[in-house]
Amino acid sequence: MKRIYVIVGPSGSGKTSLGLYMETLGIVKLVTCTNRPRRTGETDGKDYYFVNDAFFESENFLEKVDYAGTKRGLLKREIDRKLAMSDEVYALMDSNGLQAMKKEYGSMVLSIGLKTDWDTCYRHMMERGDRPQDIERRKTWFEKNQEADLWKQTDVWIDATGTKEEMFRSFDSIRMKNGV
Repeated sequence: MKRIYVIVGPSGSGKTSLGLYMETLGIVKLVTCTNRPRRTGETDGKDYYFVNDAFFESENFLEKVDYAGTKRGLLKREIDRKLAMSDEVYALMDSNGLQAMKKEYGSMVLSIGLKTDWDTCYRHMMERGDRPQDIERRKTWFEKNQEADLWKQTDVWIDATGTKEEMFRSFDSIRMKNGV
Protein backbone atom coordinates (compact mmCIF):
# COMPACT_ATOMS: atom_id res chain seq x y z
CA MET A 1 0.00 0.00 0.00
CA LYS A 2 1.16 3.52 -0.78
CA ARG A 3 1.70 5.71 2.27
CA ILE A 4 1.89 9.50 2.57
CA TYR A 5 3.22 10.62 5.94
CA VAL A 6 2.22 14.19 6.76
CA ILE A 7 4.24 15.71 9.57
CA VAL A 8 2.51 18.57 11.39
CA GLY A 9 4.00 20.76 14.07
CA PRO A 10 5.08 24.29 14.89
CA SER A 11 8.32 25.83 13.70
CA GLY A 12 11.16 24.43 15.79
CA SER A 13 9.28 21.26 16.76
CA GLY A 14 11.57 18.90 14.83
CA LYS A 15 9.69 18.40 11.56
CA THR A 16 12.78 18.81 9.40
CA SER A 17 14.88 16.55 11.64
CA LEU A 18 12.22 13.84 11.49
CA GLY A 19 11.97 14.25 7.73
CA LEU A 20 15.71 13.85 7.29
CA TYR A 21 15.58 10.71 9.40
CA MET A 22 12.75 9.36 7.25
CA GLU A 23 14.92 9.91 4.17
CA THR A 24 17.59 7.64 5.69
CA LEU A 25 14.89 4.95 5.70
CA GLY A 26 14.21 5.47 1.99
CA ILE A 27 11.06 7.56 2.46
CA VAL A 28 10.91 10.19 -0.31
CA LYS A 29 10.39 13.87 0.45
CA LEU A 30 7.62 15.82 -1.25
CA VAL A 31 9.35 19.08 -2.13
CA THR A 32 7.34 22.28 -1.83
CA CYS A 33 7.62 25.44 -3.91
CA THR A 34 8.51 28.82 -2.46
CA ASN A 35 8.94 32.32 -3.82
CA ARG A 36 11.52 33.33 -1.22
CA PRO A 37 15.17 33.69 -2.21
CA ARG A 38 17.40 30.64 -1.86
CA ARG A 39 19.50 30.62 1.30
CA THR A 40 23.15 29.63 1.41
CA GLY A 41 23.47 25.87 1.15
CA GLU A 42 19.96 25.26 -0.19
CA THR A 43 19.49 23.26 -3.37
CA ASP A 44 16.67 23.79 -5.86
CA GLY A 45 14.60 20.62 -6.11
CA LYS A 46 15.92 19.24 -2.81
CA ASP A 47 15.10 21.84 -0.19
CA TYR A 48 12.44 23.69 -2.21
CA TYR A 49 11.56 24.47 -5.78
CA PHE A 50 12.44 28.17 -5.96
CA VAL A 51 9.87 29.87 -8.18
CA ASN A 52 8.49 33.34 -8.87
CA ASP A 53 5.13 34.81 -7.87
CA ALA A 54 3.58 34.18 -11.30
CA PHE A 55 4.26 30.44 -10.90
CA PHE A 56 1.89 30.35 -7.92
CA GLU A 57 -0.94 31.69 -10.08
CA SER A 58 -0.37 29.34 -13.03
CA GLU A 59 0.08 25.90 -11.44
CA ASN A 60 -2.16 23.26 -9.84
CA PHE A 61 -1.31 23.22 -6.13
CA LEU A 62 -2.79 20.82 -3.61
CA GLU A 63 -2.36 23.60 -1.06
CA LYS A 64 -0.74 27.03 -0.77
CA VAL A 65 0.09 29.20 2.21
CA ASP A 66 1.27 32.78 2.55
CA TYR A 67 3.34 33.37 5.68
CA ALA A 68 4.94 36.76 6.33
CA GLY A 69 4.98 37.62 2.63
CA THR A 70 6.48 34.32 1.54
CA LYS A 71 4.42 31.85 -0.47
CA ARG A 72 4.80 28.10 -0.14
CA GLY A 73 2.85 25.33 -1.79
CA LEU A 74 2.84 21.67 -2.76
CA LEU A 75 2.14 20.81 -6.37
CA LYS A 76 -0.31 18.00 -7.07
CA ARG A 77 2.00 16.69 -9.81
CA GLU A 78 4.89 16.49 -7.29
CA ILE A 79 2.82 14.17 -5.10
CA ASP A 80 1.68 11.97 -7.98
CA ARG A 81 5.19 11.77 -9.49
CA LYS A 82 6.82 10.78 -6.22
CA LEU A 83 4.08 8.24 -5.42
CA ALA A 84 4.72 6.64 -8.81
CA MET A 85 8.39 6.25 -7.80
CA SER A 86 8.02 5.15 -4.19
CA ASP A 87 5.59 3.42 -1.83
CA GLU A 88 6.37 5.87 0.98
CA VAL A 89 6.59 9.66 0.79
CA TYR A 90 6.42 12.42 3.36
CA ALA A 91 5.47 16.08 3.52
CA LEU A 92 5.87 18.80 6.12
CA MET A 93 2.56 20.68 6.26
CA ASP A 94 0.29 22.89 8.32
CA SER A 95 -3.22 21.86 9.33
CA ASN A 96 -4.78 23.25 6.13
CA GLY A 97 -2.34 21.27 4.00
CA LEU A 98 -3.10 18.17 6.04
CA GLN A 99 -6.84 18.53 5.42
CA ALA A 100 -6.28 19.04 1.67
CA MET A 101 -4.02 15.97 1.57
CA LYS A 102 -6.57 13.81 3.40
CA LYS A 103 -9.37 15.00 1.11
CA GLU A 104 -7.36 14.19 -2.03
CA TYR A 105 -5.53 11.00 -0.96
CA GLY A 106 -7.72 9.57 1.81
CA SER A 107 -6.50 6.38 3.46
CA MET A 108 -3.00 6.72 2.01
CA VAL A 109 -2.39 9.58 4.44
CA LEU A 110 -1.05 8.98 7.94
CA SER A 111 -0.69 12.26 9.79
CA ILE A 112 1.90 12.57 12.53
CA GLY A 113 1.68 15.44 14.99
CA LEU A 114 4.72 16.63 16.89
CA LYS A 115 3.51 17.40 20.41
CA THR A 116 5.68 20.11 21.91
CA ASP A 117 5.73 23.36 23.82
CA TRP A 118 7.04 26.85 23.11
CA ASP A 119 10.18 26.41 25.26
CA THR A 120 11.28 23.40 23.18
CA CYS A 121 10.57 25.21 19.91
CA TYR A 122 12.43 28.28 21.13
CA ARG A 123 15.46 26.18 22.13
CA HIS A 124 15.55 24.47 18.71
CA MET A 125 15.27 27.79 16.86
CA MET A 126 18.12 29.24 18.92
CA GLU A 127 20.26 26.12 18.28
CA ARG A 128 19.76 26.38 14.52
CA GLY A 129 20.62 30.07 14.54
CA ASP A 130 17.29 31.72 13.75
CA ARG A 131 17.25 35.51 13.99
CA PRO A 132 15.60 36.95 17.13
CA GLN A 133 13.01 38.88 15.08
CA ASP A 134 12.05 35.65 13.24
CA ILE A 135 11.70 33.79 16.53
CA GLU A 136 9.47 36.55 17.90
CA ARG A 137 7.28 36.43 14.77
CA ARG A 138 7.03 32.64 15.10
CA LYS A 139 6.07 32.96 18.78
CA THR A 140 3.22 35.29 17.85
CA TRP A 141 2.10 32.79 15.16
CA PHE A 142 2.47 29.90 17.65
CA GLU A 143 0.18 31.60 20.16
CA LYS A 144 -2.32 33.04 17.67
CA ASN A 145 -2.82 29.73 15.87
CA GLN A 146 -2.68 27.54 18.98
CA GLU A 147 0.14 25.50 17.48
CA ALA A 148 0.76 23.66 20.74
CA ASP A 149 -2.48 21.79 19.93
CA LEU A 150 -1.80 20.88 16.28
CA TRP A 151 -1.06 17.28 17.25
CA LYS A 152 -4.72 16.88 18.27
CA GLN A 153 -5.70 17.05 14.57
CA THR A 154 -3.46 14.13 13.55
CA ASP A 155 -3.86 10.37 13.40
CA VAL A 156 -0.92 9.75 15.74
CA TRP A 157 1.49 11.94 17.64
CA ILE A 158 5.08 11.94 18.83
CA ASP A 159 6.38 13.65 21.96
CA ALA A 160 8.84 16.13 20.46
CA THR A 161 10.11 17.55 23.76
CA GLY A 162 12.77 14.87 24.17
CA THR A 163 15.81 13.97 22.10
CA LYS A 164 15.86 13.48 18.34
CA GLU A 165 16.68 9.82 18.90
CA GLU A 166 13.56 9.38 21.03
CA MET A 167 11.51 11.03 18.30
CA PHE A 168 13.04 8.72 15.67
CA ARG A 169 12.28 5.62 17.76
CA SER A 170 8.70 6.80 18.15
CA PHE A 171 8.41 7.14 14.38
CA ASP A 172 9.86 3.65 13.86
CA SER A 173 7.21 2.28 16.21
CA ILE A 174 4.41 4.13 14.40
CA ARG A 175 5.68 2.90 11.06
CA MET A 176 5.76 -0.72 12.23
CA LYS A 177 2.26 -0.49 13.76
CA ASN A 178 0.90 0.83 10.49
CA GLY A 179 2.08 -2.07 8.36
CA VAL A 180 5.20 -0.73 6.68
